[in-house]
Amino acid sequence: MFKQGPSTNRERETLLLLRKALPEYEINPHMRLANVVRGKLAYTGAMGQYELDFVVQNPETGEVICAIELDDTTHDTDDGRRRDANKNRWMEQARILLIRIRMPSEAFTIRERLNLPGKFDIPEETVYSFEKKSTSKTFTKMVQGAVFLIAAIVFAFWAFNAVIKGVTSNFNSKVLAQQQMNQQNLIRQAEADSLKKLESEQMEARRTVNVQSPHYERVLIRGKSARECSNGNVINNISIACMKDHYENVWVTGNP
Repeated sequence: MFKQGPSTNRERETLLLLRKALPEYEINPHMRLANVVRGKLAYTGAMGQYELDFVVQNPETGEVICAIELDDTTHDTDDGRRRDANKNRWMEQARILLIRIRMPSEAFTIRERLNLPGKFDIPEETVYSFEKKSTSKTFTKMVQGAVFLIAAIVFAFWAFNAVIKGVTSNFNSKVLAQQQMNQQNLIRQAEADSLKKLESEQMEARRTVNVQSPHYERVLIRGKSARECSNGNVINNISIACMKDHYENVWVTGNP
């Protein structure tokens, strides 16, 4: 099975007939239009989208004699006519003859048509409509890019603001938690100090009570003599009790 090449059957047939009809010239198929008009016209981005079906050149000097377009039904559409008009105008500005044929057999008429001046009947509104369309698309892309950029900036600002708010909120939460912890520590410390002070006061009170409370000791009291205990030289029960040894609780500490 043979793979389809860059040229269609009609184009290959036309190329063979052109080489027979113009044997003294070099026939090159599928050349980029920008390469053909190079040095005569400034290159544009839109020009790179076009190519010429056949280019007739002088084999010795490389001079472009003319270009040939093999038109088919696709050239009868609005887009086809627009592209043909753009291609015609570029070739006209470059002062290069562009010959259009519909059938391969018309290749034998090329030599006669080389001597005829080029005729260009191009509606002005269709000229460079491709460039206008491209410019419109470029402008649309620029607008879309600008909108996307603005949206990206807005989103980045929103994300940055959200991060800052999150960090600030987290920081404030930590600060608030630390403050609450400090307050709780202060309350605990105050309670501990108050309890310690109360215990100290209680201990001081107990110490004071212990110091001031009366303290007695049981002491043996020796009895006195009869002379000391007699009452008017009379010995009675009181005198006898006075002469007896006995124990008594004697105050030894504290204030009596």
